[in-house]
Amino acid sequence: MNANWTLEYDSEVIAHLYLLREDGVAIRQAVRSLAKGIPAEARKIQDDPETWEWLEARHWITFVIDRGKQWIYVSGVESATIE
Repeated sequence: MNANWTLEYDSEVIAHLYLLREDGVAIRQAVRSLAKGIPAEARKIQDDPETWEWLEARHWITFVIDRGKQWIYVSGVESATIE
């Protein structure tokens, strides 16, 4: 099935992505790409609810999926770099 997944974002994720402004272009693109499904590089960290993490654009992206509804909830985005 090649249908897009529905994305929903935690309010803290929205705030974080907004505050990055121009510096957040790559991470916003990465998060939006989840609409195409689970990236091959992501790893499952929990079975119930099915939770994944993905290192992309120098950030850890955490998301929960519902396969039946083709729904992805982006629950966290954290910088993977030391500041």
